[in-house]
Amino acid sequence: MKSSMTTAVAIVATLMFCALFASAASADSPVANAPTWGQGDSWAMGKSIDLDSEFSQQLNQMQQMLENMTGSASLDEFQVQASASAWLKVEVISATADEYIVQGKLAMRFNGEATVRASGEMPAAGKQAWDDLNYPKETMTVSAQITADLAFVSDMTVAFEKSTMAIKSIATSHKASAIASAKILNIPETKFNVSDLSITHSYRNIDVSVNFDMELNVGASFTPALNLIEFPLSYGNSWSVSSLASITGNVSGFLDIKGLSASDKQSLFANAMLQNAGITDFPIDFSKLTTDGEPKIVNGTLVPVNQYVNASMECTAVDLVDMPLHGWVDVFEITVNGGSEKFYYSDDIRFLTGAGSSLEGLDLPIEMGGIQVPEATMKMDPVTTQDADQNINAISSYQADLSGQANSNGDGLGGLLANLPIIGLVLAIIIAAAIIAVVMVKRKKK
Repeated sequence: MKSSMTTAVAIVATLMFCALFASAASADSPVANAPTWGQGDSWAMGKSIDLDSEFSQQLNQMQQMLENMTGSASLDEFQVQASASAWLKVEVISATADEYIVQGKLAMRFNGEATVRASGEMPAAGKQAWDDLNYPKETMTVSAQITADLAFVSDMTVAFEKSTMAIKSIATSHKASAIASAKILNIPETKFNVSDLSITHSYRNIDVSVNFDMELNVGASFTPALNLIEFPLSYGNSWSVSSLASITGNVSGFLDIKGLSASDKQSLFANAMLQNAGITDFPIDFSKLTTDGEPKIVNGTLVPVNQYVNASMECTAVDLVDMPLHGWVDVFEITVNGGSEKFYYSDDIRFLTGAGSSLEGLDLPIEMGGIQVPEATMKMDPVTTQDADQNINAISSYQADLSGQANSNGDGLGGLLANLPIIGLVLAIIIAAAIIAVVMVKRKKK
């Protein structure tokens, strides 16, 4: 990976622990100074949302767009239900003269289901002459039913340099499992035949399912320690992050897709990235994954690599916010690489108060260009450690259940991802995850 890619290990640490937070603030111009932590100090954040309610305006716009696209046909059904939740708990397990050791657990869950059905008069299957204006039509119903369930659980241990609150090292273990399916009926396909001036009409169905199960372990040490926050901190402060990360890791598990047509498979595995990784068919066994380029992986194990971590950070806002459990506190907003990734902390709380990425600027398919994407940053809220424990345990059990279901389905994760670009994206994420927990592309400043 090139230096323009920010090591995930660092970003995950940013999102989880960057709170490196202060204890004193001026009423006129709040300033955050490095905090003092003690063994047993703990913090928690979490949030559960109904995505179909949260994005009701966008879904209504999408439904209207589909109705407009159907022309003389009718949109008979448009149902979308989705929920997501994320919970985090961290605790200081050791406080010495030189460093803090912090453990954290992050659990996320997503469940979604969508049903779309439209009917109308469409050309009958067969060959039509170009000048045949009386070619027969028949009433057809095009439908799609998609379901997806995913769970992710991450354990992390981070060592902080006590005097600066910079990150010395991080060790992570991640488990992710997913089951998804898609059934799409009567997808129209039109082939133009120049040789005999005809049009061939046909319809095909897709019935695929996906099973995915992965365990990823990543460790990194930083030289010098990673200065994700520079104290004292106030509005307008900016600084650079520059460190050499020594990274190790390994990955195991599998990805399998069932139901892809032979032509879909041929197109998919012709992808250069997959060929370079030695991936030629499903199921993909991550423990046997070997790559020739960067990252270099041999049988699921990352060849130890040194990679520079470079990022630009800026305190872009300080607001007095009424926070759950804490009342009115000063919250500092930190923006990474001038982009949409942000995290928030309070010197009053001495910890992170939220983290996330704004959906502003999200690239949508050209057909969906009229849908307005919300600009608000999605982030977790402070919660009690008891609430976080309860929800993390529930998601951990759910992830274990999904893992069992995925593995019991034999040789396949059938393919909700019947579309080549999406499959390529998912596999790219999986392979990149073999060296870093999260990869964040360095954004250009606005």
